[in-house]
Amino acid sequence: MRILIPTVTAGAGHLQAASAIEEAWSAFRPADTLQKMDVLDFTPRLYKKIYVKGYIQLVKHAPEVYAMVFKKTDNPARLKKLTRLRRTFARITTQPFVKSILKFQPDAVICPHYLPLEILGGIKAKRRRGPAPLVVCVVTDFEAHALWMEPCVGLYCVATEETKARLIARGAASENVVVTGIPIAAKFSARPNVTALQKHYGLRQGITTLLVLGGGFGLGPVEEILSELDKVEKPVQTLVVCGRETKSCEKNWPRNRAGSPLICWDSPTTCTN
Repeated sequence: MRILIPTVTAGAGHLQAASAIEEAWSAFRPADTLQKMDVLDFTPRLYKKIYVKGYIQLVKHAPEVYAMVFKKTDNPARLKKLTRLRRTFARITTQPFVKSILKFQPDAVICPHYLPLEILGGIKAKRRRGPAPLVVCVVTDFEAHALWMEPCVGLYCVATEETKARLIARGAASENVVVTGIPIAAKFSARPNVTALQKHYGLRQGITTLLVLGGGFGLGPVEEILSELDKVEKPVQTLVVCGRETKSCEKNWPRNRAGSPLICWDSPTTCTN
């Protein structure tokens, strides 16, 4: 089989899910031809910059605006009316990617981001002859936004039963939605060596350890959370996953309280023995 995993460099979760799918598929079906590609690598440089930077800046500096846009577009009926416009825009801006898909001729396309779905929907609408690849939509959110729903999708993989119920309520066929969980790397299935982890990060035994998750782009009120934790009288040690903002985390959010270290990660590390 020929398997294509299209990704989009916007939101670290999508990329991690794509890598996990690639890792698992390669392990269970090593004879298959597997290709992972970033859709934005096939778009104009300015488009890619606006798509990636715009998302980050909007969430970081204007979360209320992002929430409003998210809510307004979370309407299947409204998006259906804009289908032709969305597909035309996607086709124009990602034409090299479309050519790459047609050249690769995949048997299945596994999408952990919704943007490739728009492109594939446009391809299917125009090509009415010949076998079409199975399109698998891997919803990497617990809330299934309307953008994840495309007529070209033959199988939805979702996180929970609640996510499945939401998709079915919006028109997806029950037999086409399966609860698989969100894909994660195989290393998280390994049993961690707690002693090795404590030694590696300089953590002390007998002290409460807190984990703060800021995501791959380090977004969210991490600074405010740490400020509130500084008010806790009980000694604690804090681990912060702040992705690409690791240097900023270490520079701007130091913990000065004795016995309460702050350790910043770009991503979690698993120590096993």
